[in-house]
Formats: sequence, C-alpha cells, structure tokens
Amino acid sequence: MELAKVINAMSTSNDLPQELRENYRELMELESLYHTKKDEYLRKLGAHVESSNALDIVRDLFGKIRIEEVELNDFFEIYPQQPEIALKVLELITSTQAETLFKFSIYSPGVKNADSLPRLENAMWGEIAKLKNLKKININKRCITLADLTEMCQNMSQLRSVKFRVDYCESDLPIDRDDFASKFSNTFAEVEEFCFDPNGEKDGNETFMEELTNFCIKNLPNLALVGSETFESDMFQACMETEKESKLTHLAISARNLKEAAENVDKFPSVSFLAIVLYATKDDLNRTLSKEEKKSLKKLRRLAIFKEYPRKGFGSFGYKLQKEIQTTREIRFVSRSI
Repeated sequence: MELAKVINAMSTSNDLPQELRENYRELMELESLYHTKKDEYLRKLGAHVESSNALDIVRDLFGKIRIEEVELNDFFEIYPQQPEIALKVLELITSTQAETLFKFSIYSPGVKNADSLPRLENAMWGEIAKLKNLKKININKRCITLADLTEMCQNMSQLRSVKFRVDYCESDLPIDRDDFASKFSNTFAEVEEFCFDPNGEKDGNETFMEELTNFCIKNLPNLALVGSETFESDMFQACMETEKESKLTHLAISARNLKEAAENVDKFPSVSFLAIVLYATKDDLNRTLSKEEKKSLKKLRRLAIFKEYPRKGFGSFGYKLQKEIQTTREIRFVSRSI
C-alpha cells in the first residue's frame, strides 16, 4: 500500500494526528535522515498506528530517504508484543539501505551487565550481514556467539568499531585453531574498537574474558581498545606472545606480571592508559619495582593523567611507583579479589 493511501485512510477516521502527517512531510524534505529524527517520529507513530500500517509507512520512508544509522531496538520497544516486526523492518533496511547505512545498533543505555539476554536470532544476524558498508556495530540488547559474530561481519571491510554482548556459554574459543584465528583476523583486520561484555554475571567467566581479550590483541594489531568497558582483564599473555607492533592505547597488567610485561612494552608504542591490576595480597600491596621494570615503564611516554585507588593501601604503591619512574603522569590501579 502506498503511503498516500495509508495516510488518507487514517485521516478520514482521525487515526493519524495532524502532527504526524506534518512530521512526515518534513522528513521527506531531508536528503538523509539521522536516527534521532527518525526515532522520534517512529515512537510517535507507534502510539497511533497498527504495526501493519507502520510497516507501510516505514517502507515508503526508507524507499525515498537515505538512512545512515539505525537503532533497531526502537522497534522492539514500540511493538513489544510483536518482536517479528523488528525483523521485518530489518529486511526493509537491507533491501533499501544496504549501501548507505554506516551504523547499526540494537542498544539500550538501561541494560545492566548482569542482565541475561536472548540470543540474536540467526535470521536477524543473517540480515545484518547484508549491510556490507557498516563502520559501527553496537549490540547490547541481544547476545551473540563469537563464531556467529565473525560469520556475520566477514564481508564488512569498512568496519571500525564493534561492541557486543558475547554469549560465552556457547562461545567455544578455539584459540588453538589456526583456521579460526585466520578467519577472525581477516574479518576484523581494520577494527579499532572491539569491546564486549559477557551475557549475564561476570563472576565465574573471568578466564573466558581474559582469554578472549588476549586472543584479540594477538590477532588484531590495529586495535586501539579491546575487552570490557567495565572490567579489566590482564593482558600479560598478549604482551608476551604478540609478534607484531600493536596500536593498543589501553593496557592492563597485573602487578605480579609487571616485570615480564614491562620488558615487552616496545610492542605497544601507542599506550596512553595503563591499568595495573592489584590483587588483595600483601605481596601485591607492598611490592616495589626493580631497576629493569622502572627502565621499561619509562618507555610508555604517552601515558595520560588518570588515577584511581579503589582501596586503602593502594595509594602507597601508586605513590612509590610514580616516584620510582620519576613521572607526574598518573597510572590507574584496579582492585581484584583472588
């Protein structure tokens, strides 16, 4: 059904407010449409229009205006009892906007790290895979396995930022499989941000998070940021095993591995943020730096000013560390239980 027929039918029965008709005409005058204007219109539309008619309007809208970014979570929220609507909208997107779309999200700022989320359906990530010019993906309202994510993104050569919730229960991390490592490396070769949190509670999955973080560093030398945005994983393994120079800007090392890691900082010339993971042990809190450690850490010339001492006693180690390497640049310390 054409949009004109839909609007005319609704207007005769007073189902569509004059404001929405005027909003639509304003949108149609734009050459391209950012998600903020589109989202505002669709939310208003959802309050007055049945899903079938809304799809007709969206189809007409997407057919006439270039859409550069899409927030699919809006459709889940507008029609919570009809989750299939989001898939139908996604199919409209891939059929009309596959060449122009650069950012795709299923995101909500209200999602907590402990939330247990449903899996991203195969049909949905299969449609997302058709958006080959995407530069940014941000999915925190669904979780996805590492294998499915790699399959979904393998033809997205423009991809630079990936943020997602990983289904670690179903994500066997085949770090010893050369075929997967090669596919993973080729798929995300140009990605600069690869950020992830586990689906559900972090407790009990620290090992998985650490393995995945180090796996990414070793296989993706163009990364600037990697891992969880709320949880520091020890990157010691990657420091020891990485062969290529890394563009990583954020480095996290446990205090107990600092000496060995410091000997390899030449591989990370772009680091501007150092997080030292301190375990609540006497050895960690009272340790000092060797001459070799101090000499190595001085190579981190680009450290930004950032300090956080979460527990009493950490300040003493931090003060000694900064004094010993003779720098006013501050370093972050992160507490971690055994």
